[in-house]
Amino acid sequence: MKQNIKTTESVQIDGSIEIRFAGGNVIRQAPIATVDRQNAAGVAFSVSVDALSEFQAEQSKVERDDELATLGKTRRIEPLALNCIDQLANSYGAVVAFDAHLNKRDDVLLAVPQLLPGDVANVSVDQEVRQWWRGLDIHGRADVMRRIDAGPELARIELALLRSPIALADAEIAVIRASWDRGRRAENPKEAVDIAAGLASCAWAKRGLVQVAAAFRTSVDQHVWPDRRILGHIVNSPNQQVQAGFAVFGFDVLTVAEYRRQQAQTGIGAYQANS
Repeated sequence: MKQNIKTTESVQIDGSIEIRFAGGNVIRQAPIATVDRQNAAGVAFSVSVDALSEFQAEQSKVERDDELATLGKTRRIEPLALNCIDQLANSYGAVVAFDAHLNKRDDVLLAVPQLLPGDVANVSVDQEVRQWWRGLDIHGRADVMRRIDAGPELARIELALLRSPIALADAEIAVIRASWDRGRRAENPKEAVDIAAGLASCAWAKRGLVQVAAAFRTSVDQHVWPDRRILGHIVNSPNQQVQAGFAVFGFDVLTVAEYRRQQAQTGIGAYQANS
């Protein structure tokens, strides 16, 4: 068990992780390998846990200060809350960026190599394969599809068909593409495993970050911190990574777009009815 004055983190019998905050909030996360908690997504989640823990500790100090009236306490807590909102959104934005990076790596790994200018030999092979394919009847194609799905020995046929300028049937392209992807991952297993583990850790971190954000919301006065105020702070942040983390508080792209639209209407030169 890992403990400090801010949080208590423990591993349950099933390997899941339970994090208890001093404010009473509890977060539960699925089991994850230690190495995956050390990548960009895992670190972002840990940073958010520390941010909420620190906020709750500082908030508690303010609330216990008998020399401050209610308004004084609200004003003292405000910059602390804004800082926590920034950190939670920034952490989510970091995970979004890492997720995008991993997907680009996956696209490179699974990319179908295109023909180079002047590559007459491979152009000829592609054409021969596609001509042969068009000459097969439905039973012949079904047999080839079974062989493609069974193993990598028909990779050159897959390549020619994937590069075909003529669209294939959806069922056919799905089987060919799946076989191609398996083959590329088998050729570079380390990269394939790294990407898969990274994407899984991104999903894990996002689930955890949403829980941290929900815990933050229960820690503050909902009348002082309504959704619109939180969203506005994120949307108007000068930090693009913070802006990208709006989903940590449950906002979607349409909500953000609508907020920006309404905000623009109140700006200089905006349309006003009856003007």
